[in-house]
Amino acid sequence: MSKLSIRTKIISVIAFLLLTMSGLGVLAVTSMQSINANTVDIANNWLPSVRAIGELRADINLLRIALRAHVMAETTEAKQAGEKRVNGILEAINKDRKTYEPMINSAEERAIYNSWVQAWEKYVVAVRQVMDESNKSVGRLPREATELLEKSAAAIARDADKYFIQDIAFNNKGADNATRQASESFSRAIWLVVSIIAAAVVAGVAVGFFLVRSVSQGIASIIKPMQQLAKGDLSAEITQRGARTEIGAMADTLQVFKEALIAKKEADELAAHDAE
Repeated sequence: MSKLSIRTKIISVIAFLLLTMSGLGVLAVTSMQSINANTVDIANNWLPSVRAIGELRADINLLRIALRAHVMAETTEAKQAGEKRVNGILEAINKDRKTYEPMINSAEERAIYNSWVQAWEKYVVAVRQVMDESNKSVGRLPREATELLEKSAAAIARDADKYFIQDIAFNNKGADNATRQASESFSRAIWLVVSIIAAAVVAGVAVGFFLVRSVSQGIASIIKPMQQLAKGDLSAEITQRGARTEIGAMADTLQVFKEALIAKKEADELAAHDAE
């Protein structure tokens, strides 16, 4: 390091600091991008899917309640009102499906949804059959409609509901994974930043120490012989001569000055001898 010029040493230290700061900046931006990607994934994919599935499931539960109310209705007017309510809920369910379907972005989730669609189509057919039997039971106990409701529609509904449970579990797992990845990215970024800062501090202290020592030793190697020459000691040894540094240039100049003093002393002695 002593062979490097002071300018080179200072530029090296500044370059090291800039490189460290750039590395920290790149790491921070990369970590923030990773955390943001996981957060966006949770906010725009997993949670909306869970919410849409929940709304769809809630409307289906309302449909089951409305269907049972239709069966229990005793008058034609009540059954017509019940059928109107069932049809309205079916329309709401279709809207829920249109809201949810674009959110499906994996083969596994698509497979679960397709299995539910198959069960749902069977359930809709059973709902129509139950209402038809229910409309025939005005003025009497709806035994046939009730039996069809329990043995057919309710069984299909229970079979379809298990796919909702699987779908909700799938999306909750995805949200948990994205949350864990965001947390791991944050923790990893923190440790990397702390490690880089600690390494930069240690390296900075070490580089600063060697830089100060190198520069101070170089300057001392010039000051000491200058002081000796100022006192008339022409035997002072000048080191660092020939070095391609600022200190080397100063040492070469001081050597010229020393040789001039020696030459002057010899001339003075010769003149004194001639005078004698």
